[in-house]
Amino acid sequence: MELARSLKTEGSVAYRALLITLLPVPASESAGPSSDACVDPGFPPVTCVVADGLLPWAIDTAEELGLPALAFRTASACSFLAYLSVPKLFDLGKLPIPAGGSLDEPVRGVPGMESYLRRRDLPRQ
Repeated sequence: MELARSLKTEGSVAYRALLITLLPVPASESAGPSSDACVDPGFPPVTCVVADGLLPWAIDTAEELGLPALAFRTASACSFLAYLSVPKLFDLGKLPIPAGGSLDEPVRGVPGMESYLRRRDLPRQ
């Protein structure tokens, strides 16, 4: 939890400062006629932001700076398989999890994950 808080407070400040150096500089403010220049000439200007969904402040920062932004949520193959199996788990009666049921109980019905998938590993909504 502390890491997430630190990323938001400290990381967002550093991210914003970096992003500003990579923004396009309007032709009226640049040394030449090109509008493709940016404050840091070693890199092309940033024209949009694709951020990991676990870093929502990156989207907020991009929008504050007038950049289009979207969240890209990465997931592991086993997480993706578990999500794809949700309809089957409803059909098998494994979902919804009964009130008061142990979240550590193994879930059967997802091929290849029988030995380690627990109720707590499944989406809650």
